[in-house]
Formats: sequence, C-alpha cells, structure tokens
Amino acid sequence: MVSEIGKSESFKKIFSIYMNKNIVIYGTNAVAEKVIHENPEFRFVGIIDEKRKNGYFMDKKILSEREILSLDVELIIITEDIQITFLTYQTIYYLTAIYNIPIFHVTGLNLWDAFKKIDSQTSQYMFRNERELKKKIGEYDIISFDIFDTLIMRTTLFPRDVFELVRYKAESRGIYIPDFMKIRREAERRINHKIPNIYQIYDEIQRISNISDIDKEILRNLEIEIESEVIIPRHKMVEIFYYALELGKTVYLVSDMYLPKEILEPIIHRLGISGYFELLISCDYGTNKCKNMFDILRARLNGKKCLHVGDNVVADILGALSIGFDAFYIKSAYDLISASEHHELIKNSTTLNERNATGLLISNLFNSPFSLYEMRGKIRLNTRFDIGYTVFAPILIGFSQWMNEEAIALQCVKEKNDLMTVLEEIGRLNNSSITKSRLVKKADYVVWLLSYEERFRKNLSGYKIYVMQDSVDKKQIESADGDWYIDNETLRKKSGKYLNSNIKLIKKFLSARQNCIIHEQIKFGIQRYAEYYLRVLYTSSEQITSKFSAVILNQFDMEGCL
Repeated sequence: MVSEIGKSESFKKIFSIYMNKNIVIYGTNAVAEKVIHENPEFRFVGIIDEKRKNGYFMDKKILSEREILSLDVELIIITEDIQITFLTYQTIYYLTAIYNIPIFHVTGLNLWDAFKKIDSQTSQYMFRNERELKKKIGEYDIISFDIFDTLIMRTTLFPRDVFELVRYKAESRGIYIPDFMKIRREAERRINHKIPNIYQIYDEIQRISNISDIDKEILRNLEIEIESEVIIPRHKMVEIFYYALELGKTVYLVSDMYLPKEILEPIIHRLGISGYFELLISCDYGTNKCKNMFDILRARLNGKKCLHVGDNVVADILGALSIGFDAFYIKSAYDLISASEHHELIKNSTTLNERNATGLLISNLFNSPFSLYEMRGKIRLNTRFDIGYTVFAPILIGFSQWMNEEAIALQCVKEKNDLMTVLEEIGRLNNSSITKSRLVKKADYVVWLLSYEERFRKNLSGYKIYVMQDSVDKKQIESADGDWYIDNETLRKKSGKYLNSNIKLIKKFLSARQNCIIHEQIKFGIQRYAEYYLRVLYTSSEQITSKFSAVILNQFDMEGCL
C-alpha cells in the first residue's frame, strides 16, 4: 500500500492541489525518499522525524515545531505504515486542531477526517446495533470481513493462552521446553518482518531451543489442534455474513494470521462459514492489513465500492480507510467486557484456569458484538441457561478442581469412591473438623456438580451437591436414602476454606428465594460449560480461587431469571 503510493504518478494524482504549497514530509524511510526523489515539482520544505531532531534527509532540513510554524506549512504527509501512523498522528494532531495544518497519510487519507470517523464509531459504540451494520452492507457492492474476533473468536481470554495450553499438553506427553511461551513469542518476533506462517515459526522455535524434528512437529500439531478446539463462531456476525450473501454481495474474508489457508479454511468451514468469494490470509502473501493486504484485495475489485468490517481500529478501520474503502467497527468480546461494568473479571483472572474460565464466559456473554447495545456497560442474564453457564458453572468447576486435587494429593481417590468419605479423609488428613453432613432427601436449593473429565467421571459421577438453608426438616434427614448433601458448615479451617467459601457464594444468591429448585436449563448451562472447559481448557496445574468465584457471583444481575 505505502510503497505503491510512493510512485510518481500516484502521488501526483492524489496531491496535485498541493503542488505549489509548502509541504513537510513525516518520516525518513524508503517511501519518504521515493516521494521526494520522484516528485521534484512539489515544494517540500522540510522533514519531521521522531527519532531525528536535527540534520538533513534528502537535502531537506529536519524541522522543529517552531520551524514548522515559521515556514507557513500548508500540508504534512506521513509516510509510515498505518500502524505507526496511528501512533504518530496522536502526537502531532494538535498541528491540525490548533494551527489548521492538514495532515494526510501518503495514501491520500485525510487523518483528521479518518480519526473523526473512528471516534464516532468507537465513542458511540453502545448505541450501534446490527440494523445499522445491515443497512451499511446494503450500500456496497463488495463486503470484506475480518476473521478473528469478528466472525470467529477464541474461548481463551488472551490469544497467548493458547501457547500455555500447548506447553501444558506437551509436558503431559513428555516434551519439556523451559520458557516455552517466551520462546514461542520470541520466535514470532524474530521473523515477524516476514509475516510468517506457523511452519516458519516452529522452524525458528527449533533454532532457538534445539528441539528435535519430531518434537517440533508434535508441538506444531498441538498448537493447530488447540487452536481448532478453542475457536468458536460469533453467531450474530455469522448471521450478518450470510445476510450479505443473501443480498447478492460479493464477500471476501481478510485476516492477519499465521495459520495459512490450508489450515484455517477447514476450521471456518467446520464452524459453518462458507460461500465467500475468497479467503485472503496475511501469512500466505507475506504482508498484512497495515501494509499491502488491502492493496491485494483492491486489485480484485475492478473499482467497485467495498465495506470492510472488523474489530481492530488500526488494521481494520484505519487500514481500510487508507485504501479508499469504507469501514464498520465492531468490538471483540474482550473489548466488550473491558468496556462493561464487568471488567473486574479480567483483573481477577490470574491463573491460566481462571483466564480460561473467563474466556469461556465472555465467549457466551459477549459473543454478539452488540450485546451491550443501549445497556450503558451493563449486561443482564436473561435465561436460565446463561445463569448456569455464567455463574454456577465456574464456581462448581473450581470446587470440583479443588476437591479432585486434594483427593489426589492425599491419595484418597484410588481407595475411596464415595464423595463424602473422600471429603472426610481430606479433612482428617488436614486436621480439619469435617463430620458427616446432615442428610437431606429434598433440599430447598439444588446445584449439580457435573464433570466429564475422566478421573471425575470415575470417582465422583452421579453425586449431587445440595446447598441447604440453615433450617432443615429432621424428617427429611431421616428419610434420606443414599445421596450425600453438604451444608455450608461442612468444611472449616484449611481444607474447608475453599468449599465453604463457594457454598456461601452460591447460597448468597439463592438465599432470597424460597422453595426454589434449580431449573433444568440451568443444569444444562452448567453441563455445556463443564463439558467444554474440562475437555479443552482445563489444566491441573493452577486452581481456580474462591476470590475469582466471588467476583463471578457478584458481577451479574440475575434477578427474575429463574
């Protein structure tokens, strides 16, 4: 994109009205050199460069702010790529705001206008909805969609958490690489100028860590496998994608990603995304959206108008605007939770398991980019399924993880398969005061502990945890016939701290409701969450803390959902 604009005919066409005006070039790069060299008829009076405060470039003086104002400068042209331009403009935009000096990108984009458009889309985001996007789609011949965090998303909180899952699963297979996450990031950084694919990244990992060819292949395949498992569709955006197709629009998918088309395309097909005209991925072309990726798309369009839809303000929005496309900004799930009243969840997600638990939550709560529409940062759980998935499931996963880890550490699981006996054994070995809990046939409040991970299934399958009121009918106790129920006094002191805390948390929500049995849809929400979390995201190395569970329970408005 930038390199093409440096050509004489392109530059003359774009900036012809400024030919006899005083122009300052921002940047001392190859594009700036080409612009000055090939356009001698323009009046370039000097250079601005963040790193060079004095001297000359291409026989043009590097100017200070005072000199810019004294020279009656009438145009500033930034020659950096879009990503650097985004940062650069924010340091010099005052020259437009105060001194009315227009600032353009070398592609011809008026940056004052572009940033106003970006600000209008981002600052008023909570008042934008799918109807506005659909209306916009109707105005254009070509629609291009970003892929990651637009049409699809990961269920991990951060993309880098995938690398930690790779490390954990690799170690379970006997492959140990100290500082794997650091090496994974460093390998990509070293060859990032190439816009590498995953094969090149793992070649670089091998050079850094000296792993064998076999281990390299295992690690690479593990990452591809985990990526495939953690990626889910953003259902509302997929619906809008098909709306564009139904209108007869030509749809392109454009992504900055290290998974090449041969890997990514089967994944998105499996998620129900197909029928697009072409899939363009940065690592297949050795460039990205901040450089020449949109040029590659534009060359296919025969001058037709294009709307690009994406979540990245710089790469998707500013990048599309700089090439002459229109752009529609949507927020990723991560950006939505960051902008909501529930941003505390991110700060309190410290371990990998907690981050994965939060990632799974927001992939449900903020799957739609319009989930906060007219909500002023609030979100309400409107269905019983959402309560089970969002509130109870993370707490119960944390409890089950704690119990399983304690049982394994104290070697009681292999000998005992009775839940209450296991709990008693844990308490006894920890000098805790666990006694057999009161037995209740029908508790007022019921929460199911559901788990599909192998060792839970073997040892704890079928047991129910009932959170009870303080007052219990003795007849219920006497008529109990085999299920064990745990009240909020079951565990104390060290081993009881976690369980006791979580039961109190659940009880806090339920205590205001009389004779309330948890609905089937709540149990289904717990089941769906537990199934996915334990199959894909769970690691035994880091527990979910009761502090995290407290944040979960206190974050969401559930009144009236039961």
